[in-house]
Amino acid sequence: MNEDFNILLTKLRRFKRKYYLNQLLKGMIISLLMIISLFIIIGVFEYFLWTDSLVRTIFFYLFSVFSLVVLFRFVFISIAKLLSLGKQISYDQAAKIIGSHFPEISDKLLNAIQLQSLAMEMDSKYVGLISAGIEQKTIELKPFSFRKAISFKSNLKYLKWLVTPLIIILITLIISPAFVTDPVNRIVNYKEKFSKPLPYTFKLLNDSLKVVQGDNFQLNVEVIGDEIPDQLYISDGKYEYRMQSDNGNIYSYTFKKLKNDLYFALKTEVLESDKYLLKVLARPAISNFKIEIDYPGYIGKKTELVENTGDLIIPEGSSLKWQIFARNSKELNFISKEGSETLNSENNVFEITKTLVNNFTYSIYSKSPDNIFSDTISYAITTIKDAKPLIDIDNIEQEYLLKYLLVNGTITDDYGFSNLFFYYRKDKSKEWNKLPLSISTQYEKQNFNHSFSTEDIQLRAGEEFEYFYEIWDNDAVNGYKNARSAVMTFNMPDKKDLEQKVDSAGSKLKDRYENSLESFEEINKQIEQMQENLFEKKEADWSDKKKIKDLLKKEKEIRESMYE
Repeated sequence: MNEDFNILLTKLRRFKRKYYLNQLLKGMIISLLMIISLFIIIGVFEYFLWTDSLVRTIFFYLFSVFSLVVLFRFVFISIAKLLSLGKQISYDQAAKIIGSHFPEISDKLLNAIQLQSLAMEMDSKYVGLISAGIEQKTIELKPFSFRKAISFKSNLKYLKWLVTPLIIILITLIISPAFVTDPVNRIVNYKEKFSKPLPYTFKLLNDSLKVVQGDNFQLNVEVIGDEIPDQLYISDGKYEYRMQSDNGNIYSYTFKKLKNDLYFALKTEVLESDKYLLKVLARPAISNFKIEIDYPGYIGKKTELVENTGDLIIPEGSSLKWQIFARNSKELNFISKEGSETLNSENNVFEITKTLVNNFTYSIYSKSPDNIFSDTISYAITTIKDAKPLIDIDNIEQEYLLKYLLVNGTITDDYGFSNLFFYYRKDKSKEWNKLPLSISTQYEKQNFNHSFSTEDIQLRAGEEFEYFYEIWDNDAVNGYKNARSAVMTFNMPDKKDLEQKVDSAGSKLKDRYENSLESFEEINKQIEQMQENLFEKKEADWSDKKKIKDLLKKEKEIRESMYE
């Protein structure tokens, strides 16, 4: 094979490459034309007919398979041959194609190729003659560029057909994108259910579809469109409820005292919307509570537990522990003059402890995880202040002859006492002397008796001393409080005063003795008269016996009074 023929083969290979490149370009244009045409046909069909899921499934797979077949036939095969994969056109076929473009060299090119094939099969004695013929034809073909036999411009006629549907799609996307995107979306999502739009649509006017358990919920719907349905209904799957038209295209319906979540749809004679969920939020509530009252220790009262009673009367200084049971609550707010305290719990049980010394008002409410608030409950607690003790002097006996003072008194307090003191002094310029007295600390009211010998302070005739009593309570909250009696005076009489008191006492004793003798003589006369009457009767009846008994008793009393 001579060098000129090798050049000829190189030119043929370049021609074949351009040939397949042209085939690829033409195939791409034809493929796009066919795919876009089918896309438009299916899209228009789906846009107007709103086919069901089965038909859209067929459209989806038909379009997918068709696109793959067309691309394989017109694009992938050309790419493979361009990459020298698979069977390509022969040199003879390439020569015929070139000859159709250059008729003057058609036979020469084909003869040169055939002679080369013949030279490879002939005996060597004829090769020289054949090679001379090949060389002559190769020289004649050398001026021609075989690649010019292929023109990319030949594809313009196909490109014109492609531009038209592309322009249609582009204009449609600008003017009305939904005409293209809506059917594409429905076909791609062929498993989903799509409803053909009517001349009107529904718009919920409520901000949210949530309601607190037990409350009413008014659903407001606006109908938007060129046509308005005569009636609009709510369907819960079992029953249908007619909505009220408030203002032309505005409809409303009130759900009463909802307890559970509700699924519903809006429905007319020709349309039923997708289902909506009306979410019912659990209402928080305070179900009950307990208060453990720990009284101040000095009161001596045991810890007490009260239930569901928030209004209390308690001694000041008591410690209260609330245990509040709620429902559907994550927080509880405890509000008082001290401020608002937020209690958290995972089990709907909340606890708080306070020690109260003043009147206390408070309110409580809980909050659910959905930020729903319960009703507020308010209570008032009255604290009883520890009162001051009281002391009353009931009786004072001053025995001058025996030289002692005897005092009887009463002490009173709400919770008991700590100390009772006796204060006295002879000289007003001196400090008071203090003497503790024995009392019971447990009883709230008790009497005390106190005797004091004047000899202890060497009180002489004509002298005096002052005294008073002081009682202390057991208030451990505010500190012990005291009360004092009035200051009293004990005057020791002198000798003259004592003699007058003795004479006065003797005179009184003599008068009492004489009166007793007179009474005694009168009784004796009555007894003697009674004896005479009985002697005459010879037998005493019940009335007589009673009179005798009464006279004897009276006689005994007179005798005893004479010796006192």
